[in-house]
Amino acid sequence: MSHPTIRLAALDMDGTLLRKDSSISPYTISVIRRLIEKGITVVPASGRNFEVLPGELLALPGIRYGVCANGANVLELPGGTHLYDFPVPLADARTIITFVTQEPLFLYIFSNCGIWHSGNWTEIGMDQLYPGFTFQPSLPEDLETFLRRDALTIDKIGIFLPDEAAYRRIEQAGSPATSVTMARAGWLTMEFNSVHATKGNGVQTLCERLGIPVSQVIAIGDNQNDIPMLRMAGVSVAMGNAEDDVKAEADFTARTNEEDGAALFLEEYFDL
Repeated sequence: MSHPTIRLAALDMDGTLLRKDSSISPYTISVIRRLIEKGITVVPASGRNFEVLPGELLALPGIRYGVCANGANVLELPGGTHLYDFPVPLADARTIITFVTQEPLFLYIFSNCGIWHSGNWTEIGMDQLYPGFTFQPSLPEDLETFLRRDALTIDKIGIFLPDEAAYRRIEQAGSPATSVTMARAGWLTMEFNSVHATKGNGVQTLCERLGIPVSQVIAIGDNQNDIPMLRMAGVSVAMGNAEDDVKAEADFTARTNEEDGAALFLEEYFDL
């Protein structure tokens, strides 16, 4: 397939490279390996934190950078050294937490100290809505003690809601803090980041460090938190399982994540 010069591929994880059960297929790994061998810099660009990026992907020689927590962290791999961070101001984090916890929900917070979460995944029925999905163990203290930790920085706040009506109420209200963006990250899932922490800004910041024009970036994603990255990239691809607002931002639409759509697209686009 004829295409413009591409030097970097920014690839979302959940809903894109990963299937519904959070697995990554051997075929997808094979395609990523061949893409790296072709000289393309492959960058995982995920809402996940570094600790839970897929091990099969990180084990590939040539995976040297990651954009995590929706762009709050730009990392050098394999060790996860922080190159750039764009945290949520602590006062605004408190505003967001007060705002969202008016509804029954599962709350999680990514920070420089680790992940804190509310621990009520099963109690509010999220295990039925997301079977097989798990979080790493939470930091042990209560929320207020966690928020008072010395030198705490918050990368991302996220919520899962068991009720679609409650989700729509939060979505329609919008972020109550001007320094914080709100984006859909999946079904009944919303995430809050600094306005400077987007996947688009994270990838662009990395490109500036590497001397790669954003016109030479291909980005693939499936959700609202991928839109800044799709807008930034020279070539943008939405997954077949993406919502219409995401597909509207993309140059191409791939097949779904359950069909290894991202890998199929990359294999054809780069003649791998």
